[in-house]
Parts: sequence; structure tokens; C-alpha cells
Amino acid sequence: MGQQILESKIAAKVKPVQAAQESIREAHQDARKIFLGQNDEALIKAIHTATKKHGTIYGNALLIACLYIFNDAGSYWRKAKVSPSGSSQAAISLKDVGIKGTSSYSSQSEIEGGLRRALSWMYTPLIAIPHIGQVANIFLDNSMKDVAKGVSEYFGSTTKDKFRADLIKSGALFDEIRYQMMDDAAGGGLVRKMFHHPGFNFVRRQEIGIAAASGKHAALDAAGTLSTNSSDKWARYTLAKLGINPDHLAEQGFKLTEDQIRKAMYSEANRTIFIRSQLKTPWRWEESFVARMGSQYRHFQYRQTQFLAEVFKNSLKEGGPTQFLKTVATFGTLFPAFGELVHSMENMALLKSPTERDPKRKLLDNEYVDAMAHAAGFGVFYSMTRAGLFNGGRGYLEGPLFSTADDILIGIPTRLVKGTKYLAKGDRDKAKKQFKGAVRAVAGKLGAPGRAAAEFLK
Repeated sequence: MGQQILESKIAAKVKPVQAAQESIREAHQDARKIFLGQNDEALIKAIHTATKKHGTIYGNALLIACLYIFNDAGSYWRKAKVSPSGSSQAAISLKDVGIKGTSSYSSQSEIEGGLRRALSWMYTPLIAIPHIGQVANIFLDNSMKDVAKGVSEYFGSTTKDKFRADLIKSGALFDEIRYQMMDDAAGGGLVRKMFHHPGFNFVRRQEIGIAAASGKHAALDAAGTLSTNSSDKWARYTLAKLGINPDHLAEQGFKLTEDQIRKAMYSEANRTIFIRSQLKTPWRWEESFVARMGSQYRHFQYRQTQFLAEVFKNSLKEGGPTQFLKTVATFGTLFPAFGELVHSMENMALLKSPTERDPKRKLLDNEYVDAMAHAAGFGVFYSMTRAGLFNGGRGYLEGPLFSTADDILIGIPTRLVKGTKYLAKGDRDKAKKQFKGAVRAVAGKLGAPGRAAAEFLK
């Protein structure tokens, strides 16, 4: 829906930034009216019924979760009386069954948006390269054959144009297109691109494309398998995880429709590359300014853990011991391989040898475990954790904003004071170490170039 609205606005020659901002807002509003009613009748009735059945504690908890998902800090629909559409039932109100009229959810302000953009510029270098490891998830979730077919179609000279048109229509690139439109409108040319998320958006688009193409061929192969064996558990599971009901395929002659193919494309991209969705993370993370800033970037490792648990569980449940062993083998070989690739690329970005490994920063003092920790969503988590070690390990726990405040308000001044004291005592070596640490902390906040500069100050 959002992609269709965006395309219609572009066709109407609406300014790109305005189109990007309005499309997501209107998509939320339209979807809400479609599924919940013009005046939220369906939502009010559902919470009203649940509260009467399970009590006010349950009803208020359900309400709070809905508020975070809808990003709704308003109070009108929680107090209004409505008559469910097509019903003769008397008007009902959530207030009548003890639902609170005030919200614990606070919406994002302009100041918060600005802080998030600033922190994104500072911290994207920590996740840009590890994000490449997300490709490992595609291999774990699909057969080598389907991934190969997908890569061939995505990059093929005769197929890529149609596929990319379908990819856009699927909605998998909706967020990426909006971000790119707003980024382009900000101007700055090549210089800005070198400092602002260098290469991150491009790489993420390729990952989403490869995942979507792999999902498409996995769905087509599964449909083909069901055409000869309608009870094949693995084929049925494959279609179900891609958002396609296998029970409906027989009446279609086991031929997937364009909409089903696009759904499979979006589903696989979302499963493996993690398209940002509040429905996939704890709703408490969206509760307030403090909660949102403290959980920034945490969805990568959260969803990575969920993804692996689901893959391993269902490979055994739906595929049997043979499929489970294949999954274990893929995980045990490809994940550390991608982890080593990420580690080498991180070194190159810092102008170090790609084969260099610091024995003092090896997870659990084990090369295999360290390589595994660099892969997929774990790589993002590990990168943020290692960065947090500069302020006693608090950095990751605090989140980017509070870690940055910690460095600026506590870490840097503390180093400067200590350095001055050492200098007064004539201990130039210790003073130099403290001053270099302060400069490193400042440089590390200056995007990718700053991270490289900080390495040279060790």
C-alpha cells in the first residue's frame, strides 16, 4: 500500500521529500481504516470484548500494545462511543469497562528525530560492514539452488529489469526508496555521501534484492513439489513461511499468482534482512523517548535470535533429521565464513591488513566463536558491544544516545582532567595516553573517517 501511494505521488510530481513523508503516514491511516473501521470500531469492540472477558488488567495491557504498534498517543478513540459497523448493538466505549483514557506512549518529537539522524550518522559505520553478514541468513533459509537462481535473476541482463520492477511493487524496498529520496533531497553531492552512511543503503538494497529473488524461487519450487506430492511437509512449510497458504494452491493448478510471488519476495527479505517493523520487536521498545533511544539498533540481534530459533526448530519439525543436519552444517560453515569476511572488511575500512586479527579482542579467546560473532545480526550486536568497551561496557547497554552523552559529559572530561594532572606531575607518557584517549573518543563520533582516525591514535 505504501509503495503504491508513493508511486502515485511521484507520478503527480509531488516533491520527493514530501512524497516520502506523506506516503508512509497515509499508508498507516488507510490500513487502519481498512482493518479497524473508519472510527476504529473493530478495534474498540475487540478491546471492549477482551476486557469484559479477561478483566481490566488484560484489557489495558492489550490497549497499550496497540498504542505502540499504531504510534498513537491520542485519546479520542479510547473515550469515544461507537456503534460497530453493520450492527444494531448499542454504542460502546472503552471507558465504560475501565480502560484508561491517558496513554503511557509518547510519539516521536522533532527533537528526537533530529537526534536519531545525528546518531545514525555517527553509528552507521558500526553496522554498515557487519550488515553484509546478513547474506548468511539467506543461505540458511533457502537451498543453494534457490539462492543461485535468485542471484542469477537479480543480476541477469535479460531478467533484472522485470524482477526489480516486481521487487519495488512487493514493497520490500519501500523504506529504502523513501530514505534515498530524502537523502538525495538533502544535497551535498559526493562529499556528503562519503561521510553520511557511506555505501550502507546501496548494500542493503542488494541484500534485500537477493533475499527476495531467493524467496521467489523457493516459493516456485515448493509449489512445483506440491503439484506432485500435495502432502510434502517441507514444501508446505516453505510456502507458509513466505506468506502463502498451501491449501489454496490446488484450485490454482499449483501456479502462483503475481501477488503471491511478490508476497514471497517481501516475506523472505523481511525474514532474513530484517525490514524494520515494530510488530517484530517488543512493543515496550516504542514506549517513550528513553525506550526508543535506548533500543536503537537492537532489533538486529533480537530478530537474529528469533530467526535462528525458528529455522532450527522448523528444520527438524517440518524437514526431519536430514534437513536439520543440513541446516546445522550450513550454519556451522557459512556463518563463520561470512564472519571472517566481515572482520576483514572492517580492517580494510580502518586501513589495516584484512588478515590482521587482534588476539586481545577475540571473543572467548576462540577464533571460530569470534568469526561466528561477526556474522549476520550478531555482527551488528558484536560491533556495538566492542565500541561500548571504550566506556566500560556501558556503551551497548545504554544505547547510542546515552553512550554518546556518557562519552561527552563524563568520559572525555575525565580523560582531560587526568591528563592535566599527570602533566602537572611531569608524567608525560600517562598524560599523553589520556589526551589521546579523549581525542579518540571525539574522533570516533565523526562517522567512518573518524573511526579510521581513532584507530591510528591507539
